Amino acid sequence: MQVPTVAWAQFVVFCGAIEANKYNWAKGEGPMTDPSKVFFDPFGLYPEDAAGQEKMQLRELKNARVAMIGFAGLFVNHFMPGAVPGLGGFH
Repeated sequence: MQVPTVAWAQFVVFCGAIEANKYNWAKGEGPMTDPSKVFFDPFGLYPEDAAGQEKMQLRELKNARVAMIGFAGLFVNHFMPGAVPGLGGFH
C-alpha cells in the first residue's frame, strides 16, 4: 500500500514541530520554560517526589520490556506460523 505524499509531509511537519518545541523547552525558551518539569504530562500523572519518580520510571521500563516481548512474538509468528501458541489466526 502506497502512502500519499501529503501524508508524509504532514508527518514530517508534525514531528518537526514536536522536536522544535522540545529543543526550546530544553533551552528554557518558549511557553513551557521550566526544564525541571517533565516535557509532556497533560494529566499531571508524573509524581513530584524522587521516590515516586523512580517508581514511575521503573514501571515504564517494565511496560516497554513487555511490549518488546509482545512484538517479538508477533514477528516470530509472521515468519514461522504456528510457532507462538494462541496466535494461529494472525498470519
